[in-house]
Amino acid sequence: TIASDNTAAAQKGDLILVCVRPEVVDTVLPDLKAANLRTDQVVISVAAGIPLRTYQPLGDGQPLVRALPNPPSQVGQGIAPLVFSSTVTPEQRQKVLALFSALGEWVEVEEAYLNAITSLSSATRSDSSPKSHPVASGQGATMTDSPVRIVAGNRCHNSSVTNGMIG
Repeated sequence: TIASDNTAAAQKGDLILVCVRPEVVDTVLPDLKAANLRTDQVVISVAAGIPLRTYQPLGDGQPLVRALPNPPSQVGQGIAPLVFSSTVTPEQRQKVLALFSALGEWVEVEEAYLNAITSLSSATRSDSSPKSHPVASGQGATMTDSPVRIVAGNRCHNSSVTNGMIG
């Protein structure tokens, strides 16, 4: 289902993914602010080079995650460095980690190192074996029927994550 606009889509999701080019973030941010997001909603930005402080207009209590999955994530073989704001609860963290576990591996990093790690992880990986992640119970962690809203410029896609598959 495509929502009528970003604000309408953002109001419905538990996980709000901001999947736009970096230069578009300032255009999408007012839509997110207009949605009056709740603290039980997590904003996940995959906009390269855009720090979490950019999302400050959403409020001090808004849970935020910055993620930069690499291209092999499209086939479940990627790695995504993740940065969590201090406002993300353990339950919200579990949902985010389950989402990114479905795309491959993940690693929690400090934001100051995110851009460098992303550049390095874009190179071919020599170790493709699964790693165990205690928080997300490793590979294959899934969420069932949790609403995910992907905010992408002027188009929004209503999706759900079921058994590790997005669609």
